[in-house]
Amino acid sequence: MSFIKSFSMFYLSLTPLWVSIAFIDAKSLWENTSNLLTEIISIICIGVVMLITAIVVILTFRKKNVSKTQYYTLTEVKEEKFLTVEYVLSYVLSLLAFDFTVWYDVVLFILFFLVLSFLHIRHNILCSNVVLEMFGYKYYECTLTNEDGVQIQKSVISHRDLITQKNEYIYAKPINNEYYLERLQVK
Repeated sequence: MSFIKSFSMFYLSLTPLWVSIAFIDAKSLWENTSNLLTEIISIICIGVVMLITAIVVILTFRKKNVSKTQYYTLTEVKEEKFLTVEYVLSYVLSLLAFDFTVWYDVVLFILFFLVLSFLHIRHNILCSNVVLEMFGYKYYECTLTNEDGVQIQKSVISHRDLITQKNEYIYAKPINNEYYLERLQVK
């Protein structure tokens, strides 16, 4: 996955954090009348980057490019129900420890965020994403069998309920080393 797509997926995975920060900054703007530059810059940056990353992710998921896309038989499937909750609790809540109305805490947060972003992108980590779940995508732990009979264990992101598709064909494309994206095509 390209740098821009990886960053976009990572940024959107932190949507609850961005909404919380924007709320804190909006509350500060409402209550205070002096020294509001940090809050104004923060809200504008969050909104602009959220819009850009959302467009990148939408284009990635709607892309019709079928290179590296294959048919697999869905041998075993299990829905990953608590993946997003665990992610939000471990990453998002810990990042709310910063005071986003004070410029030096914002600088510390940016440094921490950049290091976390670098690690996620460098190691090609795809995190659970609340935004994808809001749009009906679910995460599944699957055993897939390709046309040569080789079985692989992968996490599959799908808009369909894959539990009901066991022993059926799915059309999937790798997003990174661990995750595949199911395409809605029939063999």
